[in-house]
Amino acid sequence: MSATGAWAALAALTALNLQGCMSRFAHESYDCSSQPLPFISIDLRNPAKGSTAEITAQTASYPVTITQIDAVTLTMTTPTAAITINRETGQIVWKQGDTAVVGQCEKSEFKM
Repeated sequence: MSATGAWAALAALTALNLQGCMSRFAHESYDCSSQPLPFISIDLRNPAKGSTAEITAQTASYPVTITQIDAVTLTMTTPTAAITINRETGQIVWKQGDTAVVGQCEKSEFKM
């Protein structure tokens, strides 16, 4: 490998390594306004287990606690319901008692 090629490979590897550790802010949102779900959107800022997300309904916004999160699935709970999000597809399942409603929401993501 030439010296130029070696420097280019080193620069590419450094950029990939820094990309993961330099993200200080993450915002993930789901627009569910066209779905049969009891809310319009879900906003997640720096999503992590134990952190709070915000659900927006027609007339108000409500905090919910993230109880489980991994690369594919995120689960949140309220005192009366559980919300599960497939982070890859945007599918959301709202469960309240014996009732479950499934919707396909539009995901948007921003990292800095």
